[in-house]
Amino acid sequence: MDDLSQVPSENDKGFLINQLINSGIYKINNSHLFELSLTDLAREYHKLQYKESQSYNIKNND
Repeated sequence: MDDLSQVPSENDKGFLINQLINSGIYKINNSHLFELSLTDLAREYHKLQYKESQSYNIKNND
C-alpha cells in the first residue's frame, strides 16, 4: 500500500472528503467523513486509489 508518511496537510482534508464522497463513500466504520482524522481519510483515499488502479489493470489486461 502507499506510504502514509506523505499525508496531506490539514488544508487537504476537504479535498480527501470530496474525493471519497465522489466515489460513493460517505461513512467509514459508522463515522461520517468529517469526524475522521486526516490520517484516516488519507488511508481510505489510498485504499480507494489502489482499488481503482487494480480495476483499471484488470480492464486493460482483458
